[in-house]
Amino acid sequence: MPKLVVSHPYDGASQRIRRLGLQPLVDEVFQLVSNSRLLVFEAKDSNGGAAIRKMIDAQFEKAAGFW
Repeated sequence: MPKLVVSHPYDGASQRIRRLGLQPLVDEVFQLVSNSRLLVFEAKDSNGGAAIRKMIDAQFEKAAGFW
């Protein structure tokens, strides 16, 4: 499972998240990513950004009923 250790918000994102009350949503996204299964394959080009994005997108699709 991926482990989110550090978050680096930029361009005032932290202030906007607080002001708009979006912290619960941000926490849910972190939880979805942390609970996803991230497999690393030995095949060339299988661990690129596109492949990882597909794995993360699959987690969001599974959680669609909760949104």
